[in-house]
Amino acid sequence: MLNKAMLPRRCLVAVLATLLLALLASRAAQDLSSSSADVLKFLSQAEAAAVDAKLMEGFSVESLMELSGLAVAAAVREEFPPGDFPRVVAVMGPGGNGGDTMVAARHLAAMGYAVNAFYPKRSGRPLYAKLLVSLEMMGVVLVDALPPPDPRTVVLDGVFCFSFKPPLREPFGQVLADVARRANIVSVDVPSGWDVDSGPTAEASLRPAVLVSLTAPKLCARAFGGAAHYLGRVFVPPGVAAAHGLTQPAFEGARQIVRLPAS
Repeated sequence: MLNKAMLPRRCLVAVLATLLLALLASRAAQDLSSSSADVLKFLSQAEAAAVDAKLMEGFSVESLMELSGLAVAAAVREEFPPGDFPRVVAVMGPGGNGGDTMVAARHLAAMGYAVNAFYPKRSGRPLYAKLLVSLEMMGVVLVDALPPPDPRTVVLDGVFCFSFKPPLREPFGQVLADVARRANIVSVDVPSGWDVDSGPTAEASLRPAVLVSLTAPKLCARAFGGAAHYLGRVFVPPGVAAAHGLTQPAFEGARQIVRLPAS
């Protein structure tokens, strides 16, 4: 017959065993994520262009921008919660990163941030005109110049993408010099003005606090020394991954980002 005095002890042992199993499972998942991140491939500018071209065969620009912008917004929300950093200034260029940043700005407005958008050189493509309309519909305010620096404001750097080639041309030299004076810079995929393969250049002094890589980190990310480096959850079909040797870390559930270990 079971001794009633033993029941609490048996219950305690069962609880401890359950907790131990949960801890081991969590550690295993972390190790898997870390090991996957350790073997991440960093793409050269040429490789990034090839991967992008392959993705365009099956996915629309709009769908890729939507996922990219959502991932960027998720990283901002993770690092700079709106209670502490209520304002965002999105600095947008005329290319792909500008579109990603417009989408991010829209999502951040929906998340409760007060968002301004600075768009010094606009694209004439209809897609970008429609993205601007969506920003205005969500209450994002377009400004003609960057507002004064503010320690509670996040600056989204979406000026140049991985197709950028030096030298800087105006108005972007002055724009990036102004952005570089600010804290809480979040760069989209590639810090603007950096050489995509080698990193910072003599004329590009941008030092973002956060970098959000998309699809895969670019080679310049090895020179990133900010507080947090994230990878955004963007489509990487198995065939594309195999052809280019891409391995992604495990994204937890429906999360759009995973934090990468320091380079």
